[in-house]
Amino acid sequence: MEGEILSKKKEKNCQVNCRLGQVGGQAVMEGVMMRSPKETAIAVRRTDDGEIVVRSKPTKTVRDRHKILNLPLIRGVVNLVEMFILSFSTLTASTEMMGLEEELKSDKPSKAGKEKDGKGILAVISAISVVLGIALAVGLFIVLPAFLTNLLFPNSSGIRGTWEVTVEEHTVQYQFDKNTMTLYYDGEKTGETSYEYHDGTIYYDLAVMGEGVEQKAEVNGNTLTLVNGSETVELTRVEDFWTNRLKCLVEGLVKIAIFIAYLYLTSLMKEIRRMYQYHGAEHKSIFCYEAGLELTVENVKKQKRFHPRCGTSFMFVMVFLSIFISIVFIPNVWGWWRILLKVALLPICVGLGYEFIRYAGKHDNALVRALSAPGLWMQRITTREPDDSMMEVAIVSIKSALREEFPEFEVPYEEDYLKRKEESKQEENKDASEGVQDQTS
Repeated sequence: MEGEILSKKKEKNCQVNCRLGQVGGQAVMEGVMMRSPKETAIAVRRTDDGEIVVRSKPTKTVRDRHKILNLPLIRGVVNLVEMFILSFSTLTASTEMMGLEEELKSDKPSKAGKEKDGKGILAVISAISVVLGIALAVGLFIVLPAFLTNLLFPNSSGIRGTWEVTVEEHTVQYQFDKNTMTLYYDGEKTGETSYEYHDGTIYYDLAVMGEGVEQKAEVNGNTLTLVNGSETVELTRVEDFWTNRLKCLVEGLVKIAIFIAYLYLTSLMKEIRRMYQYHGAEHKSIFCYEAGLELTVENVKKQKRFHPRCGTSFMFVMVFLSIFISIVFIPNVWGWWRILLKVALLPICVGLGYEFIRYAGKHDNALVRALSAPGLWMQRITTREPDDSMMEVAIVSIKSALREEFPEFEVPYEEDYLKRKEESKQEENKDASEGVQDQTS
């Protein structure tokens, strides 16, 4: 008897553990998308009659065709690109599935040609929105933090700071403050003068370099070129290691502040707030499935809405990783060079972030809980408690994505729904036509 109990317990633990990481999802307009290794399903509640409809397609990934793309770090970058494409397509599909088009048709009938033109225009608008979305992301989370940090550390850009060159084993330094340029030779001050700065060129008169002769220098990024007649000498900006590390840290903190503010402000929008409720329904239903419980509204309702594999946690982990990677790899450069370096280092952040989220989704220990905590805190903004109808949609979506595990579940495919609706409409038109004929006769 005891052996039988242990056997059942072991079987249940195996069933639960095998379910971890088998399905992931995304909130969409009035619905939820669920993705399993074999099937991707979008379930949406229509706005016209409240029916739940499903679009489903096989899950395909380029990693299945090219095994090298499954290597650690690389698979994270590939997954991010694929999920970005999938997220955009599912959001577009969910908007179509809501039934708004039918409502518009009933209010104002349109010709077939105009419908096609409308879809073409919608496709163009969607493409433009993707480009603008990428530009907004780069602007908000890369350019803006760099700009704001540059205001806090003005010596890190322009000409202010220390420039150095080695001449015959001697160190020559030019130090530019707000209004004064000071010359140092092997650490000893040898001259000082005022200067003027116009359009990338510095003008000054330093007696030690030739009395009565006006000198000039040209600034190009981290290079300062001294021009003395036909002779030129190039100096490079002296990098203050710890100051630059501090700048990277401050820039990261500014990025986190912008990220939190962005999430909070979007949560104030009514449509986004409803999507965040569906986000909560997605998490709760996945927790219910991974716990091995029956997928019912009552069971789903009892689950947590904060999931360690959430995209919000992934983004927050990436932001934290970007701080540490910047501290280690970003030199004391500013302007477009700094922005380009940060973009170039993004794949490393994405790869490491994906590996952590992947590990955190399958393990529960003190270290994982501590590292996952900030991302879970952010989910208090991006997930809201769903109502029963939203949890119903999430359950339909997860069962539709896992048809082999729920063979008895009848998937409410959108095409079947539209076919029934068209047949019903034709039947109504037929009855109405027969009614008119009876009246005339």
